[in-house]
Amino acid sequence: MFRKKTRGQVIGAELQEGFAHIGVAATEAGRLAAEQLGPRVAAAREAAGPALDAAQKSVQKNVAPKVAAAVAAAAPAVDAARDAIVPRVEAAR
Repeated sequence: MFRKKTRGQVIGAELQEGFAHIGVAATEAGRLAAEQLGPRVAAAREAAGPALDAAQKSVQKNVAPKVAAAVAAAAPAVDAARDAIVPRVEAAR
């Protein structure tokens, strides 16, 4: 025996169908974007390759030592802060 759906059930079914359509549309939009932009992204990566390599080498040469020095300078303060807070965290548990 079939029962007539309530308005709430009809609205819920329509919303569910609408969400399914939105999901399909989003999937198709993503596929289209990948299809259209994929070759452009690959070309941009290839064109930017030498500049990117030069920038990475420059960072390794110039910035990495400065970061290492900053980490070394901050290490004692971080250790002291950790030593100070560990007992408080343990006590709070």
